[in-house]
Amino acid sequence: MGKHYFTDKEVQELNKNKYVKQVSSKAITYTDEFKVHVILELEAGKSAKLIFHEAGFNTSVLKERRIQSAVRRWKEQYNTGGFGRLRDTRKQESGRPRKKKRTPEEENAYLRTKISYLEEELELVKKFDAIERRAKNKDRLTSAEKFEVIRELNKKSGFKITYLIKIAEVSKSGYYNYINEQSEHNRYKKYEQESIDIKQVVNKFNKYKFKKGSRQIKEQLHTDGIIMNLKKIKRIMRENNLTTMITRINPYKRMIKAIEENSYAPNIVNRQFKDYKPGDLILTDITYIFYGKSQKAYLSAIKDPVTNQIVGHAVSNSLKMDLVIDSFELMMENSNFTLNVGAISHSDQGAHYTSKRYRDYLSFHQLNRSMSRRGNCWDNAPMESFFGRFKSETSFKDIYCLSDLKRYIKQYIHYYNNVRKTPITKNMTPNSYRNHILQSI
Repeated sequence: MGKHYFTDKEVQELNKNKYVKQVSSKAITYTDEFKVHVILELEAGKSAKLIFHEAGFNTSVLKERRIQSAVRRWKEQYNTGGFGRLRDTRKQESGRPRKKKRTPEEENAYLRTKISYLEEELELVKKFDAIERRAKNKDRLTSAEKFEVIRELNKKSGFKITYLIKIAEVSKSGYYNYINEQSEHNRYKKYEQESIDIKQVVNKFNKYKFKKGSRQIKEQLHTDGIIMNLKKIKRIMRENNLTTMITRINPYKRMIKAIEENSYAPNIVNRQFKDYKPGDLILTDITYIFYGKSQKAYLSAIKDPVTNQIVGHAVSNSLKMDLVIDSFELMMENSNFTLNVGAISHSDQGAHYTSKRYRDYLSFHQLNRSMSRRGNCWDNAPMESFFGRFKSETSFKDIYCLSDLKRYIKQYIHYYNNVRKTPITKNMTPNSYRNHILQSI
């Protein structure tokens, strides 16, 4: 296949392209700017033909062979000497070599200028490389970061803005919009608002001295009339190391196996926890707590799964039966809860709940028994869920006596019932949600 020659019409068409220096029927000379653009686009993963097409060239006129030949030559030049090798050093006025030799003074001036240009260009490349190394863990550099580098290099090294924005692959209008006075003012206001938002999130996280997740903080801010996006709260918490460690639920170890067969009860509830009215069903269980210097205590809690209220609790350093009975006695005295006649008390098959004293207590108060299946924590899931949330939002390491521990747990349960909101209770506190349900019945 012979070499392709351009027709007069094709020469006129090519001359109109801004990336063409000069063109004849035999050859075409491209601008240095276009050569740099091609190299950058190739590194971004584009094909040579697509790059020429997007630059306004008619690829059917240029032919793919000519395009590939030019691109191959530019890549070789770039690989051996960087962007500086892509510059066309021929005399601009004519395509012929210089006939008159330079004087030693002219040659020295020319070399000094060339060295200065290459040093500045190397400084530019180093600058962008340094930023890319710092942003290694990011998907890409942000436009704002590139704009800041362009402004800095323009001030320090005198590079033209047009040249810099092409190297950085950002828009010219975007850069000038970034540096104008109004944008600077808007960014300052944004930074001011960000500092206010951080302060509000930190204050809510530390309030009540209980650990909170992003949803709890969002609801508490909303209660104060502050609307903040959940993603923003999560970002602020992440950036300021405000984390809540979710601990795994440790199953309650049964003390002994029940001997009497009639001490067990069937699973009446069968995980249908929401099919009841407030006061028709209560869940109960015991969990252990480590506090102070490896001290151990036990918490017996009673929960209404319909309203999510903790209606009774007791804390002790022993697993005697009094622990369970005390939690039920507190429930009976609770002014925010009423236990209906014939209500169901659902528990696991632990020794406390199979004991005669427990059965007699329920019988005296006309309560029915229901039990989870052996070794199946899902049958009492809402109670287990409360214990998991309780342990993740509290800290006992600075508590050294049982009386302080009881006071601390009492404060948390008051917070849980009267302050803490969740989507499952329609973003109401458990006590408010109970009143809401009773009013709608």
